[in-house]
Amino acid sequence: MAHKTPRSKPAPFGRIPNSMTDAAIERPSVCFYHFSEAPKGLEDVPHDFFVRMIRQCKMMASMTWDQIHVHKGLGWDEVPSSTMKWRIPAALTRETLNHIKVCKRGRVWGYRDGNTFQIVWLDPNHEVTP
Repeated sequence: MAHKTPRSKPAPFGRIPNSMTDAAIERPSVCFYHFSEAPKGLEDVPHDFFVRMIRQCKMMASMTWDQIHVHKGLGWDEVPSSTMKWRIPAALTRETLNHIKVCKRGRVWGYRDGNTFQIVWLDPNHEVTP
């Protein structure tokens, strides 16, 4: 009679919270499709800004849009083009952009399009608005 070797059981993963599987909750994604390298190109942005930006985007992806709008650490704000030093690319046909805070001075500028935050500018030195 052949003896079967006992199989080890896979480690339990635990229960997945309902908040992570609820399709009704709209969580954002981030897109660079409308990213403009003028006036600041990718090579003009310090490495630590990118690291912090990725962390902020990851935090955004774990939240709902309602949470993002009120989260003080993200500093979500809608800004009219009339107060900006940089011109919104004409192809976007927008009069406002939103920004999130990446660090004390740094901002990522873009806009919400459905469940996507479309990144337009990286502003590591807070130059878009005074």
